[in-house]
Amino acid sequence: MDEALRLQVLAEDLKRQSEEANNKRNALLGSIDDSVKACRDLLLGVYRKTPKVLSEFGFDITDSVKLP
Repeated sequence: MDEALRLQVLAEDLKRQSEEANNKRNALLGSIDDSVKACRDLLLGVYRKTPKVLSEFGFDITDSVKLP
């Protein structure tokens, strides 16, 4: 019984740690996403006449227009 209780406490602690790590990761991804969008917008301004050049920077470029 003691071992089962110890494992239950461990599982609850690991779950809490996992949730904290996920929250930190999500916060980082938000700022990364904003940075990538800002880079894209800057490159679109620089290469406004030849936007397909952005594919050289790792962006997927299509012929269709997508509105945000």
